[in-house]
Amino acid sequence: MVAGEDDQNQLRREATEYFEIIEKSASMSRRQFLETVQRLVADLYRLALSLPHVAPDTADGQRDQVSNEQWWAVYNQLDQRLGEANIYWLVFDPADSKDHEAIAQTLSDDLADIYRDLKNCIPADGFEAFDNDALWSLRFNFETHWGQHAVSALAAIHALLHGPHGIMD
Repeated sequence: MVAGEDDQNQLRREATEYFEIIEKSASMSRRQFLETVQRLVADLYRLALSLPHVAPDTADGQRDQVSNEQWWAVYNQLDQRLGEANIYWLVFDPADSKDHEAIAQTLSDDLADIYRDLKNCIPADGFEAFDNDALWSLRFNFETHWGQHAVSALAAIHALLHGPHGIMD
């Protein structure tokens, strides 16, 4: 195996499990769902860090497997599953010393965006090798989009599960 192929296979397995958990979130208790998603998002973030830096083979790059309608369906399902635990507050750019205003964010947006970005890059058949287009898209989307959603979601989930105002159900 070439270097990184084990991590890529593990990323595929973890992403597939993430898709399944997101899709069946309504059948789990809120706490069970958040505990499972916390582990998966942390693992996906760690595995994304090991993705190789490659150039795409084509100008197309990413496959669009998740339509806006499908994204909204996932978002709404997560919004219902999370209820009042959906909204949290964060500073949009923590590296900007002039940005101190907190904004409302939703876990359903974070988790649905991670879902879409990964689903659009993971080969649909589950066994197809990652080509350079998929690897480039995974890395690019991680660095520019879903990585920040993952970090924000993990902070919110941690507070919900382990903070003084955490959820019990």
